[in-house]
Amino acid sequence: MAETEIPPLYDEERGLRELARHRLKRDALTRGQVVIADQLSEHMQRHFSAEEIETAGRALLIGAASCAQLAQDELPASVVVNILGFAAGRMVTDGRAWFEAQGGDGDG
Repeated sequence: MAETEIPPLYDEERGLRELARHRLKRDALTRGQVVIADQLSEHMQRHFSAEEIETAGRALLIGAASCAQLAQDELPASVVVNILGFAAGRMVTDGRAWFEAQGGDGDG
């Protein structure tokens, strides 16, 4: 596989402003995407405590931005989804290892 470039630190606030502008579009495609996104958000939020929702959302936003960069490298969507899943798994494992090193049980 060709070497791909992961973007530098992502400006989350700028990304949120850009998404808010796009959300205001009234074309059918954007409205449909927003409906699906809202349903996905509601489904995913059930997996997190109230205190974790913003952090999880930020992680998802950064992951989406990184995937957009990978998509520009013309990787197939299924490959980009796999990469996102592998990255998420690594983050969960790293987070649990850190927690265990602090004397916790690592179960999240």
